Amino acid sequence: MSEQTLLIFLIIHIICVVIYAILILSGISRHHKEFIAILLFVPGFGLLAGLVVELYYKIAGSKQEPIEISDLALDEDIYWKPVRARREETDLVPLEEALSINDTPTRRKLMLESLYDNPSKYIDVLMEARKNDDIETVHYAATTISKIQRDFQLEIQRLAVEVETDPDNIALLDQYIEIVQNYIDCDILEDYLLKRQRLLFDDVLKRRIDRGGIDKDILIKKINNNMALGNYQAAMDDSSLLTELWSDDEQVWIDSLRVCVESRDADKLREVIREIEKLPINWSGANRKLIMDWVENSQL
Repeated sequence: MSEQTLLIFLIIHIICVVIYAILILSGISRHHKEFIAILLFVPGFGLLAGLVVELYYKIAGSKQEPIEISDLALDEDIYWKPVRARREETDLVPLEEALSINDTPTRRKLMLESLYDNPSKYIDVLMEARKNDDIETVHYAATTISKIQRDFQLEIQRLAVEVETDPDNIALLDQYIEIVQNYIDCDILEDYLLKRQRLLFDDVLKRRIDRGGIDKDILIKKINNNMALGNYQAAMDDSSLLTELWSDDEQVWIDSLRVCVESRDADKLREVIREIEKLPINWSGANRKLIMDWVENSQL
């Protein structure tokens, strides 16, 4: 091949590469920009391969997408994933089992690994870990519980400020109610702090009713909270309102009976049962049995 012929071939090749590169960069071609290097450094065959692939995608349909170069990495290989998953799973040990391991360094390591992601999922185990013989385990459990408490308190303080700034925002009040209830239900509060949070919860629930009107779920939360505080009369009053507004709701009456039972008010219990007997409620088997048990034990 003469030099002149070779020069013409190279010029044609460069022109074709430039045109193809423009098509790729503009998105007209389905190839990725990395393919331009193949076109440039593999004269003739690179261009031919590109056209063949373009033709294949055109015939196969528009839903076919070119394979990403990154997808060919070992980390994403379908044969490698199960191997890697098995390797990762072998290190997973339930936190409850980690606490029972006699080897102290291993126990500490497993605790740290288990609690690193979301320690709030393991509050019950953390409470148990505070009684462990290993000082480091006890210290870590106590520190983690303190952090969970601090996170709750900071979130509650933030929402309290926002609610004061925007008192008519019902969605914000509901968010406030949810975080306070979660804090109460997490079982990490001592008696004094728990009572403080329940008093706060009662105040927020009252504010929610004042701003958004009477809501069945909010009223039930208020009843349960008053029962926990020992405010039986307040719970009874709210329970009467609940049955008055939702007299056809089976669960509402069950909640009302529960208030009578837990407050040990036999007269009120019999009164509620007489009201129930007048209602055309289709009781479930479980609730019917529950009522029968309460009736049999109504001599409180």
